[in-house]
Parts: sequence; C-alpha cells; structure tokens
Amino acid sequence: MDKFKVKGETYHMPECWDDVDIKTYKKIIDTFNRSKDKGDTSIIIDVISELTGMPNKDIYYLDVDTFNAMASTLNFVGTDIPDRDVEFITINGEKYGFKNQYEKLNVGEMISIEQMIKNSDNVSIEVDKVIAVIMRKVNDDGTLADFNSDLVDEYIKLIQDIKITDVYKLCIFFFDIVRIYINNSMASSNQ
Repeated sequence: MDKFKVKGETYHMPECWDDVDIKTYKKIIDTFNRSKDKGDTSIIIDVISELTGMPNKDIYYLDVDTFNAMASTLNFVGTDIPDRDVEFITINGEKYGFKNQYEKLNVGEMISIEQMIKNSDNVSIEVDKVIAVIMRKVNDDGTLADFNSDLVDEYIKLIQDIKITDVYKLCIFFFDIVRIYINNSMASSNQ
C-alpha cells in the first residue's frame, strides 16, 4: 500500500493487485463503469476518491505533483491480474477450498452461477458471488463440504477481504465456461 499525506490526513492506496481485496476490486470496476463517459483525469479522480475516501473536491485542490504521484500509483489497474493457483484459503481460522472443475458442479451450483452471470451487465464485478458458490468449508477428512445455497449470501460477506489475486483465475475460468454454456443453450433452443 502506498501512503499519501494531504492536509494532515494520511490516505492509503493500493499500488499493485496484491494490495486489492475483493471489496476494493469491486469498487474499482464499479467506479470505472460509472465514470466511463468522463475524461481520463475525471476517472482517475473518481477512482482515487473511491479507494482513499478523499472527497473529490479535495483532490481538485491537490498540487499537480501529488496528484500525478497518486495517479501513477494506479498504473497497476491497467495490467492483468496475476494468475494464481490457490487451493485453500483461511478465513477467521476456518479452512476453505474451491470446487474448481466445471464438469463436477451440480445443477444447483450451475444454476446459481448461470443466474448471476445472466443477470449482470458486467460479470467482472460478480467475482464475490461466483466464489461464494464454488467455495466450501474443508471437512476434517480434507474433502469439501457439499453445496448449500443457503450459505451463498453468508459467504459473499465473508470473502470481501480475500485478495483478488487469490481467486480471480477461478472466476475467469467459470465466467468463460458459463458464457459458453449459456450461448450454446440459447443456440440449441433457437433451432
């Protein structure tokens, strides 16, 4: 994390994808989506404000050097999120794994992921929902617990602080597979 001192306040800003959790990733994507009709500088101001909590009006009064330093910290946003193969994560002392094989999903899991993607204008922002569907507690014997749709909302809240770099590869895999499935299903139903 990078630190900036402005008017006696210290603001923190991620400087690489490893500094970004799911909650922050969603803020970045959402801010870009809301700001897409603005100019580049306005978009950068909106992203800096969202990530630091600094009001836009305070950013307008920054000296150019400070603003440029903050803006250059955001350069990582234009890079790919690193691919990581993470088998397990620990949250609040509990070990969780991921059901990471599409062909082993059950119908409930497929429907849950399909509905999330179908009902979204921007699947990139749905990473927490997909992870909540494929994430499972690890049983004492090392196997993954069964899917329970009642836990999805609880898991969505639970995973907000997970690094995006730990789960993004899984999400992209599922987004791609489900999009193909939806397109094939729609094509076959139109025949």
